[in-house]
Amino acid sequence: MAASIGVTIDIHEASKATSANIAAKFRNPDNHSQTWTGRGLAPKWLKALIAQGRDKNEFLINPK
Repeated sequence: MAASIGVTIDIHEASKATSANIAAKFRNPDNHSQTWTGRGLAPKWLKALIAQGRDKNEFLINPK
């Protein structure tokens, strides 16, 4: 259709935005394979520990 009116069109592949791996900030003390970056909703294991009266800073991987 473009050629019929003398126009050329360049089609470029859309580049997918890549998300960088975000390092985990928190680790489940009962299951070290469960971690959380601190972004988004907190995982169930962390919510349960907080509901027990624990502080989320107890579960920091690299506390300062």
